[in-house]
Amino acid sequence: TLRPSFQHLSRITDEVGTERVYRRLGDSGVDVHVYGMGGPEDIPTDISVTVHAGDVADYRHSWFVVHTPDDPEKDPIALLALQDESGVWDGFFTSDSEEVRAIDNYITDRL
Repeated sequence: TLRPSFQHLSRITDEVGTERVYRRLGDSGVDVHVYGMGGPEDIPTDISVTVHAGDVADYRHSWFVVHTPDDPEKDPIALLALQDESGVWDGFFTSDSEEVRAIDNYITDRL
């Protein structure tokens, strides 16, 4: 499973190369869930992703990419960044299974 966030879902089609990447991911068999502000109408219907949209603070002030492989022999990975009130981003990358699981659980439970 791959869980990337975009502050605005429209960035998937606005940014050069991003739409192409998500088309390939959607066709690859990876379970892709995208998160951001906007709605399903911001993603072309022929891209095989599950859209999670909202505008609460977690959508507006976080950026993440979480990959949890089906193969238990492969390490999960996560990148998480949060934006504070002044617009400064602070984040970290981890391959610690417990940390990745906690981030993934937060996303699936709250977003």
